[in-house]
Amino acid sequence: MVDAMRTDLAAIGIPFFGTKNHLIREVPKEPNIGEPATIASLGSDAKNAKITRAELLSLQKRMLQFLEDMFKE
Repeated sequence: MVDAMRTDLAAIGIPFFGTKNHLIREVPKEPNIGEPATIASLGSDAKNAKITRAELLSLQKRMLQFLEDMFKE
């Protein structure tokens, strides 16, 4: 159901729901002990990416909240 809703929102052009996978940076779940995960420590592929999955999810939630506020009766 979530995937169907995400697909529908992407199809009508709602921001953050049609984000291409190559624009999402994968962050290791367990960075080296004592070393925070930074773009520099993630390698050259991460430097070209724009956003993490967690950031994308947060933006999608904010967009849904905005749409609910705009269109609630």
